[in-house]
Amino acid sequence: MCALVGFAALLLAACGDGESSGSAERTAPVQATAQDAARATTTPTDLSAATPTRAPAGARFATISGGVNHTCALREDGIAVCWGLNDDGRASPPPGERFAAISSGGDHTCGLREDGAPICWGDNEKGEASPPSGERFIAITAGVGRTCALREDGTPICWGDASFGSLWPPAGERFIAISSGSFHTCALREDGAPICWGLDDGGQASPPPGERFTTISSSIGYFSKGHTCALREDGAPVCWGRDDDGQASPPPGERFIAISSGGHYTCALRQDGSPVCWGLDRDGQASPPPGERFIAISSGARHACALRENGGSICWGLNYIGQASPPPASTGPTATPLPTVSGFAAISSGGSAGAHTCAISKDGVAVCWGLNDNGQASPPASSGLTTISSGAYHTCALRKDGTPVCWGNDSSGQASPPSGERFASISSGSAHTCALRQDGSPVCWGDNSSGKATPPLAPSGFTTISSGFLHTCALRQDGSPVCWGLDEEGEASPPLGERFVAISSGGIHTCALRQDGSPACWGATDLFLLSPPFGERFVDISSGGFHTCALREDGTPICWGLNDNGQALPPTGERFVAISSGSSHTCALRTDGTPVCWGHGEFGEASPPQISS
Repeated sequence: MCALVGFAALLLAACGDGESSGSAERTAPVQATAQDAARATTTPTDLSAATPTRAPAGARFATISGGVNHTCALREDGIAVCWGLNDDGRASPPPGERFAAISSGGDHTCGLREDGAPICWGDNEKGEASPPSGERFIAITAGVGRTCALREDGTPICWGDASFGSLWPPAGERFIAISSGSFHTCALREDGAPICWGLDDGGQASPPPGERFTTISSSIGYFSKGHTCALREDGAPVCWGRDDDGQASPPPGERFIAISSGGHYTCALRQDGSPVCWGLDRDGQASPPPGERFIAISSGARHACALRENGGSICWGLNYIGQASPPPASTGPTATPLPTVSGFAAISSGGSAGAHTCAISKDGVAVCWGLNDNGQASPPASSGLTTISSGAYHTCALRKDGTPVCWGNDSSGQASPPSGERFASISSGSAHTCALRQDGSPVCWGDNSSGKATPPLAPSGFTTISSGFLHTCALRQDGSPVCWGLDEEGEASPPLGERFVAISSGGIHTCALRQDGSPACWGATDLFLLSPPFGERFVDISSGGFHTCALREDGTPICWGLNDNGQALPPTGERFVAISSGSSHTCALRTDGTPVCWGHGEFGEASPPQISS
C-alpha cells in the first residue's frame, strides 16, 4: 500500500511468505538462519572463480542473523541493529542494550546479554518473545512462533507455540548447539550426535543414524518444507528432510566451515570463505555475489546475508521490504569517539530528516552519536554549552554567553550563524536555523526556500522558536502562535485564537501545549499525526519527522504518529525530564541525566554512550 503525504511518499509494503532460521551462541563466531523460496535449481551456485566484482558493503558488524522478512546484526560494541519488516517491532531492538548473541526468527528476535540473560522483542502472540524469567543461557535460537535456548549446563528449554511437540526436547539431554526450524528443532550432543524433535512430515527431524556433527542448522519459515543441514568434523555437509528444490542436496566433494539452511535453499562457506548456495533461486537467494570471501553467513527466508573479514555486511535475494538492505557504511567523517560521561543536561534528536543525536554533558560539553556523513555528529572541542539543537545534517549550540556554534553540513549556510550575535535560544531545521535574541527578536539563516528562514515582524518579540523540516513556528509574548514557510499540509497554519506555552515543528505537522498542558496539533492529517491521546496533559512536547512524543507531569512518555521503526513506542516504566523526537527515533533523559533512545538505530542514533556511575 502506498500513501502520499504531501511531499513525502511513504511506502508501506505488505508481508510475504518468507521463512527463516538460526541459533545464536555467545561463543560461536558464525551463525545460520533459514527461510522460504521460489524457483528450483538443484545445481549449486559457485561463484568463487568468477572475476571479483565487489559489491559495496554495508555497515560493519561482528555477527548477523537473517529472519523471515528482517535481519538483525550486532556491532562490535554489542549494539543490535535491525532492518526489514518491522510491523510488530521485530526490527526494533530495545534501546541501550548490549548483546553477545542475536537470533532473528519469524516475527520476533531474541538476544543474549553478556551475562546470558535473554531479551526478545517483536510478535508475542504465542509467547515466543517471553523468555522465562531468571534464566541464563549460552545459546538462543528464534524460530517461527517459538524460541529455544541452552542453559550453561547444556539443558534445553523452549517457549512459545507448542504445536507438533516442538517445545518438548527429550528429557535428560545436554547439548552444545541448537537450531529451531518452523516446527522442529535440532541440537547436538557433546559428542556431536544430532537429536531433533517436533514436526517430521518431511523427515526434517530424522537425522541419519550414527552421524557426528560440529554444526547444525534447521530451516524455518511460514510455509517452509523443512530440511536440516549439518557439517561433519571434516567439513563435509549432510542434509535431510524435504528436497523438492534441491535444498537438501549439497554439491558432492565440498568441505565447509559454516552452513545455513534457508527456506528452500542452503548456503555454506568454504575454508577460504567463498560462498556456495544450492536449492531454490527465484529471488536470487542462492546467487551470492561473485568473488567474495566471508567469515559468516546467514540464510533468511528468501534472502541471505554475510560478513566480510572486516565486518562489512552484504545481503542478496528478496528485498521487497528492505530485509536485504543493510545500513550503509559511513562515507563521511568518523564521529567523535563517545566518552563515558556522568549524565546529560540536554538532548536533541536529529530533526525531521536527521539520523544523529547530540547532547550536552553536565559540564557543558557536546557529545554526539549516529550518522556523521556531514560531520553533524562531530562537535568542535568546546565547553560551557547550555543549549543544543540537532537538525537534519547539521547541529547548533549556544555557549553560556549566548554565542552560537554550529557544525555539519553548511551547503545552504545553515551552519554559519551571523557573527557578533548573542542568543537566548536556537533551533536547527532541515537546512536552516533560527534563533532568538535576548529581546525575543528572531534571526534565521540558511536555506530560505518556501520562506522558512524569513520570520515575520515581531514588535514585541517571541518567547520560543522551533524550526521544522520546511517551516518554522514561534510563540509571541501572549502565547499566540505564528508560523512561516511551507504550508502544503497546513503545518504553518496554527488554529486561530489559541494561546500556547510550548510549540514544536515537525516534518509536516506542528504540535503545541496550552496553559493547562492539553496538546493541539495541525498539519498533515495522515499517520495519526494530529491525534494526541484524548484528555492528556503534558509538560513537554516534541514533534519529529512523522511522530510526536510528550511527557506527562510525572515524566511518563506518550507518543503518537508513524511507528514503522518503533519511534513512537517508548519503553515502559520510565520517567523522563526531557524528550526529543527525531526523524525516526526518539531520545529522552532520566532525572539523573541518563539518556534513553528508541526507534530507528541503523546509524547508531539510538545508541547513546555509557553513563558512569
